[in-house]
Amino acid sequence: MNLHIKLGLLFGSLTLLLIVSAALSYVLVKRIDSDVQNLGRVVAPLKEAALEMQISIGEGTKAIIQYSIDQDERHIRRFIETKIEFARALEEFTRLAETDEERDAGLRIGQIHDGLGQLSDNIIGVTNDIHSSLTRLSNDVVNIEVILNEQLEVLIDRNAPDGLTKLEAVLNMDIRLDEAFLSVQSYLASPDPRFRLSLREEEEEFKEFEAVFRSSQLSLNEEILVGVIDGVFVDAMAMGNRVMDRVDAQRNLLVRLADDLEKIDRIVNEEVHPLILAETVEALDSAEASVDVATLSVFILIALGAVVGVAAAAIVARQIVNPIVRLTNVAIELGQGNLGVRANAETGDEIGTLADSFNQMAAAREQAEDQRVALISELEDKNAELAQLDELKDNFLSSVSHELRTPLTAIKGSAEILLEEEGVTEETRKQFLTIINSESDRLTRLINDVLDLARYEAGQERWYDEPNSIGDIVESAVAGIRALAIQNNLDVSVSVDSDLLDVWCDPDKINQVLTNLLSNAIKFTPENGKIQIYAKESFTAGSAGDGRVVEIRVSDTGIGIATEDLEEIFKKFKQFGDTPPDVHRGTGLGLPICKEIVDHYGGRIWAESQLGKGSVFIFTLPIDQISSAVESPPAEDTASSPAPSNQHKTILVVDDEANVRRLLHHELTDRGYFVLEASNGRTAIDLAREHHPDLIMMDVLMPIMDGYDATIAIRGDQETKDIPILVISIVEGRERGIEIGANEFVSKPFSVDQVLECVSRLLVGEAKKVLVVIDDKALAETIRLQLEQKGFIPSAVHRGNDVLDAIVLEPPDLIVLDLIMPEVDGFDILTEIKRRPETTDIPVIVLSGVEIDGAKVRALSLGAAEFVSKAEGLARLHEEIESILSQQPAN
Repeated sequence: MNLHIKLGLLFGSLTLLLIVSAALSYVLVKRIDSDVQNLGRVVAPLKEAALEMQISIGEGTKAIIQYSIDQDERHIRRFIETKIEFARALEEFTRLAETDEERDAGLRIGQIHDGLGQLSDNIIGVTNDIHSSLTRLSNDVVNIEVILNEQLEVLIDRNAPDGLTKLEAVLNMDIRLDEAFLSVQSYLASPDPRFRLSLREEEEEFKEFEAVFRSSQLSLNEEILVGVIDGVFVDAMAMGNRVMDRVDAQRNLLVRLADDLEKIDRIVNEEVHPLILAETVEALDSAEASVDVATLSVFILIALGAVVGVAAAAIVARQIVNPIVRLTNVAIELGQGNLGVRANAETGDEIGTLADSFNQMAAAREQAEDQRVALISELEDKNAELAQLDELKDNFLSSVSHELRTPLTAIKGSAEILLEEEGVTEETRKQFLTIINSESDRLTRLINDVLDLARYEAGQERWYDEPNSIGDIVESAVAGIRALAIQNNLDVSVSVDSDLLDVWCDPDKINQVLTNLLSNAIKFTPENGKIQIYAKESFTAGSAGDGRVVEIRVSDTGIGIATEDLEEIFKKFKQFGDTPPDVHRGTGLGLPICKEIVDHYGGRIWAESQLGKGSVFIFTLPIDQISSAVESPPAEDTASSPAPSNQHKTILVVDDEANVRRLLHHELTDRGYFVLEASNGRTAIDLAREHHPDLIMMDVLMPIMDGYDATIAIRGDQETKDIPILVISIVEGRERGIEIGANEFVSKPFSVDQVLECVSRLLVGEAKKVLVVIDDKALAETIRLQLEQKGFIPSAVHRGNDVLDAIVLEPPDLIVLDLIMPEVDGFDILTEIKRRPETTDIPVIVLSGVEIDGAKVRALSLGAAEFVSKAEGLARLHEEIESILSQQPAN
C-alpha cells in the first residue's frame, strides 16, 4: 500500500470530526507526496545522466588514444559509439535539468565535448596521415634501393676510372636511405631533435651522391636513373619531414585532448555533482518541513480527536519522518565522499522508491569512480609500455648504429688507403681487400637479420619444405662454422642418433637456426672450450602428429647466462650480460629469428645456463609420419613465358659468321625448331620468300646486303611482310632497327637465354599492351622501362579518374593497378573495370605497398587476377605479367 493511500485513509477518518481539518491535512499530504515523488523522479536520473556523459567521454578518449597507438579500426567504431552515448546522456541531462546552473554546466560540457570531437577527428586525421606518409616513404625507399641495386649498379662500368667511386657512392646512398628511414621510424616512438638533424644530414649526404655522378662521365641510362633517384629522394625526404611534423602535431593534440577531458571532469565533479546534491538536500529539507507542518497540524487536531490524532502522529512519525531523516543522513554521507553508504528501503511506498533511487545513484557513482581509477591505471600501464618500447628502440638504435658504423669505418678506411696512398704493396693491398670483403659480409649479415625478422613477422617468408635428414643439416651447419671454431681453438663434437626419421622442413631455415646457435656458442666460449651438438628422438605432449619430436641441443662451456634472463633472451633487441671486449655485441635479432622459425614448425626453443659454466640451447621439431605424402610446392617456372609448340616452327638464321650460325642452329634444333641458314641479306630474302619461316634472326653487318636493307626488303614484300624479325648485331642501333620494321633487337655479345626468350615471345604473338596505373611517377617510369625492355608495349596513368578514359582510348591486354591512388582508390577502379562489359575481361594485377587487413582477399574477390606486394620486388610483378599474358591467345 503506497503512502498516498495510507495517509488518505488516516486523514479521511478525521473528516468525520472536522471537515476543515481534513481539507488541511489533505493539502499537506499532497505537498509531501509531491516533494518525495519529484525527488525520486528527477534527481537520481539527472545524476545518472551526468555519470553516463562522464563515462562516455572517458571511453571515447581512451579509444582515440588507442587508435593513435595501433590504428585499429575497432577503436574508431568504439569512438563513434561513445559519441552517440554522450549525445543521448546529454539530451537526458538537459531534459531533467531544473536550474540555470545545471543547464549552463550541461551546455559547457557539450561545447567542450564538441571540441573533443574536433580534436579526435584531427588526431585520427593526423594518425592516418602519419601512416600514409610513412607508407609512401617506405615505397620511395624501396624504389630507390631497387633502382640503385638492380639498375644503376648494373650499369656502372667497374673498370672505368670512376667506376669504384660510383659504386662506393651507390653503397653509401643505400646505407643513407636506411639510416634516414630508421630516423623517421625512431621519431615515431621518441621525438628526439637528433633524429631530425640526422634526416637533414642524410639530405646533405645525398648531395655528395649527386656530386659524384654529376662530376663523372655518365651514360644516358645512368643520367636517367640518377634523375629518377633525385625525384624520388626529394619526395622521400619530404615524406620523412612530414611524418615528423605530424608526430609533433599528434602529441600536441593528445595533450589538448587530455586538458579538455580534465575540464569536463572538473565541471562534473566540482559543479554538476554539488548542484545535484544541493538539490537533493533541499528537496529533502522541503519534504521534512512539510512533514513538520503536518505534524503541527496533527497536534492542533488533538483537541478535536485525541485518540485519532495521537495514532495519526505515531503513524506519520514512524512511516514518513524517520525514513526521511535517515535518508537525509545517507545523502549527507554520500556528499562527503562515502560511496559505500546505502539507504535502507523500509517501506514499499514512495519513500522506499526514493531509497532505491539513492542506492542506484550511489552504486552508479561508485562504479564510475572504479572505472575512472581503472582507466587511469590502464593509461599509466600504456605509458609504461611506451616508455619500455622507447628504451628498447633506443638500445636497438644504439646497437645498430654501432654495428653499421664499425664495418663501414673499416671498409671506408681500407678503401681510402687503397685509392689514395701510392706505393701500396700487393700484400698490403690483399690485406685491405680482405678487410673490405670481411666487413662487407658482416654488414650484409646485419641487414639480412633485420630483413629476415621483418619478413617472418609479416608472414611473407617463403618456405620450401620437404623431408630432410637432421643429420645432414647438422653436418652442413657444423661445416660452415668449423673454420671459425678452429681459429678460436674450440673443440666441436657432434652426436646424432643414426635411426632418426626425416623431418618435414626447409633445410635452409633449420640450418639458419643451428648456425645462429653455434655462432653464439663460439662467440661466448673462451679458447680451449668445448661445443657439443646432440640430436635425438624425444616425446613432447601436445606436439603436432603423435607427439614425437627431434630434440637438438647445442651446449658450450662459455660465460653462461643469468637465470632471470633466460626467458628474455628470445625477445627482440634484448641483450644480456657482459659481452667480451673482443666480441661484437650484435643487435639482439639472432635468437628471435630462431624462435620465429621453430614456432613456424610447431616446435619449441629454450635455454638452460649457469653463469661461468656455459649454456645449453634446445629446440624441438615435430616428426610427422605422413609428411612424405604432402605435396611439395610446385617448382617456379623459370621461363619468362611458356615456350610455344616448337614442332614445325621454322627459323631463318642470317649471319655472315659461320660459328654464330652453328651456335644458334645447335641451340634451336635442340628445342625442336627447324633451322634455315643464310650468310647475307640477299640469300635471306630468297629463303624467306621460298620457305616463309615463322621467325627471322637477322645480323646487320654482312656482305652483299646488310641486315637493315634486307629487313626493309622483307617488310616491303606482301608475302613476307608479317614475318617477325629479331635483329642481332654488335652495332648499337635498336631505334633504327625498330623503325624499319624489326620486332626485337638484341646486342652482341648476347646470352643464349636472352635470345631464346625473345624467340619464345615473338613466336607466341604480337607484343602485348600493359597499362601501368600508379600515382608514383618514378616507380611507374621504372616499371614502364623494364616492361619495354622485355618486349611489351607499356603506358602509364597517374590519376584514378583517367584510367577508364585510357582503357577506352587504347584497350590494354593487362592492367597493373596500385591500391592507393589520389581521387579514386584502387578498389573503386577495379570494381568499375569489372562492372563494364567492354573491360571486364581485361586481367588486372593489384599492386600494394602495405598489406592492409583483408586487402588481398577483397581484391581477388572483386576480380583481380593476382595480388603482388611491393615488398616482393618488381621481379615478382614481371613474373606474374608474363605468366598471365602468355596464356592469352596470339593477336
